Amino acid sequence: MFRPCSARIAKSKPARYDQSGEGPLTPCAPYPTEEKQMEESILLENDFEYAFKFRKTEKRFNRLWGMKSSARESLKDWLIASDINPKVSEVCANACSELIENCVKFSKNDSTAVVSINVSDRSITVETINKAEKEHRETVSREIEALNAASDPRQVFAEKLLNPVEGKSQLGIIKISMETKGKLELVQEPDEEVVRMKLEMKAE
Repeated sequence: MFRPCSARIAKSKPARYDQSGEGPLTPCAPYPTEEKQMEESILLENDFEYAFKFRKTEKRFNRLWGMKSSARESLKDWLIASDINPKVSEVCANACSELIENCVKFSKNDSTAVVSINVSDRSITVETINKAEKEHRETVSREIEALNAASDPRQVFAEKLLNPVEGKSQLGIIKISMETKGKLELVQEPDEEVVRMKLEMKAE
């Protein structure tokens, strides 16, 4: 179901995505690099970018939902191949699967979502961009603020578990924070429907 995405050789440029939006969860192709950039980056053994992009439609929902496990395994294999510790690779892949699930669940119909992963020698950055209802963005903002204000995310986890909102515990983002020991951020965008989340975690 996936076309493999090559390891990114050069730093500093954003990932280039297929603009067609066709097909579920399509890994991106890397930017072409100049010969000099390629020579200078040979030593960057743990540096690459990987991304999934999909367009959510009502008729695709079940197929997209079923692709989470394939996305997780695909990313984990790439991280391990890039000399990332297997345990860290699994934690990161699980977090990305959770973020993909959020995009599938909350993205507006007929909108495109992107989940990108950038790995350097010391850190892994996962970023998601999708369009959702303004209410969902506000919920995500409150959850991340609560996490960043807490001394221990397990406290927030326990509170959510004991006091679910409308019958739902909404534990996904908190679980990501606990399992990755990373930092979550909601990047502000002028469009109130754009939800842009960033997760930074250690690569070691």
